[in-house]
Order: sequence, then C-alpha cells, then structure tokens
Amino acid sequence: SASNDDSVVAMESLLTRVLGDATCASSLVAGDLSAMCLRLALSKTIGYGIIAGSMLFKIPHILQLRRARSAEGVSLMGLLIETFIVAGTFAYCFNQQLPISTYGDSVFVALQNLVLIALVFRYSESLSTSMGLAAVAAIVAGMSALAVAVPLPYLAMIQAS
Repeated sequence: SASNDDSVVAMESLLTRVLGDATCASSLVAGDLSAMCLRLALSKTIGYGIIAGSMLFKIPHILQLRRARSAEGVSLMGLLIETFIVAGTFAYCFNQQLPISTYGDSVFVALQNLVLIALVFRYSESLSTSMGLAAVAAIVAGMSALAVAVPLPYLAMIQAS
C-alpha cells in the first residue's frame, strides 16, 4: 500500500540522517541485520545517548549552587581547565568534520560549565558578577577562535590532553 511505502521511505530517510549511511539504513529497514550495520547503529545510539546524558550532566551542580547561593568549595580553576579541554575537543572534531555524535557532548558540558563559572563569580565574595560575565564572554570568544582559527596540529594537542 502507498502509506506503507511512505513509512518505509520515511524510516529509511530518518535512519540515513542518523547513521550517515544510506546503504545500512536501507538494509536495516529491510530486516537485513548485518554485523557492520548493527555496529554502526549501536555506535550512533551510544553517541547520541552520551549527548543526551551530557545535557543534564552538570544540572545538579548548577541547582546546588543556586540553592546555596554560595560558590564555596567550587574550584574556578578546575572549571576553567575543564572548559578549555572540552572546547579543544569540540574545535578539533568540528574541524575534522566528524559526526556530531562523536563530540556533541562537549558542547553541552562547555555550556553548563559557562553557567557554573558565571555562578561562581556571582556568588563568590571575592569576585564580582561583572568580572564573571567578562570571563564567560572571553571563554565563548576563545572557544569560537579555537574552532576556526587555531591550526589543526595545535587542536590535536589540546584534544589529546
């Protein structure tokens, strides 16, 4: 029937976008469960699952800081270093044109770290909120520069760290 054909085409189209491989998408929809296509599907599923988990990774920490209205015990330097590392991972993978399923988590971890950094400045007695906003803006600018301006060998060194 026409509606069955439409749903098969729609499923193949969706799987092609997710897997990045039209041949495997067609095979899987047809019920041909080759080892290569199953490995690809499993790999992509795990990658997207990690991205989904990374969206919530730092939320408890963010909520805890907001509830306590204090940054006591939070390492600003640790957050800055982690943000630099995940920005380097993003920039390297982006420049290599790797699938988003391999590095998408770094985007969400970096964004959540930026929120945490801003909160540390907001709730710290020795640091001002305006300094925090300036730091977040500088980090975002630095992350953008990493993605487009830093030569690949240097990105590879950052990503390997």
